[in-house]
Amino acid sequence: MSRALANFAEFIEKIVFSCYAIKNATFSQISLIKELIMETFKAGVQYGDLKGSSAADRADMTDAAKWLKEKGYINDDEFVIGISMSVGENHGAHRDPVSVVFLVSGLNGHENIPEMIRVSDEPIQVKKISVDMKIVDFLALFKRLEITLSNGGLLEGKSYSYNQ
Repeated sequence: MSRALANFAEFIEKIVFSCYAIKNATFSQISLIKELIMETFKAGVQYGDLKGSSAADRADMTDAAKWLKEKGYINDDEFVIGISMSVGENHGAHRDPVSVVFLVSGLNGHENIPEMIRVSDEPIQVKKISVDMKIVDFLALFKRLEITLSNGGLLEGKSYSYNQ
């Protein structure tokens, strides 16, 4: 069985178990079930040939929070604390949409988001908003966006020189 198929089978098994378990769960069992739906905020793809990093500046006119408020996904006391964008399998040509996940949270009694994240126990409780967007609409959420990729991430953080 391929690794991707094995991962998918494991995922389905967890969903089936979760549905059955929630229906018949005690309070202590529900906390165990929560662990099954916990995710880690880190990029990953099937093979991981290229790895790197990204950085972005919020757009002045319409950043992610403004876009989500305009669409009715969040209110004024909710903040975007994470964004993930993924593109499915391409075969020589991109076709919209891209899949975007916005992780949103309130301050939960804290003064600011960095403090809330710093003192929160893991897993951090968030609202997960998944939407499909045109790539051009996703890029419009940023003033500047840079993505670096290298073979296995080996070049990440390294200085390099080049000839023109």
